[in-house]
Amino acid sequence: MAIAGERIGYLAIPPHLADAAALVNACTFANRILGYINAPRPQGSYYVFPRTPIPDDLAFIRLLQTEGILAVPGSGFGRGGYMRLSLTIPRGDIERALPGFERAIRRAGAGG
Repeated sequence: MAIAGERIGYLAIPPHLADAAALVNACTFANRILGYINAPRPQGSYYVFPRTPIPDDLAFIRLLQTEGILAVPGSGFGRGGYMRLSLTIPRGDIERALPGFERAIRRAGAGG
């Protein structure tokens, strides 16, 4: 899981680069040399900022929390009615969260 403020910085390496894997390995190696021995191997660094299915982003975030899904209300970024999601967790975790999103969306449509 990634939450803003937990890391010093980030690096985006386009996967279509010919030597992308080598660059990722080199950056990971450099971090270990700098002392980040237990730093997890990067899985990505992508965030999405979708509109929530109801105008009250805080209420929808609460519905997601009951499903065990961490999202940040857009109102914290000055954009009510949106949410920030991190896609930096493994793909399998994201796929397992999809039914929780579906339940939360249904509950939001039914008034919570």
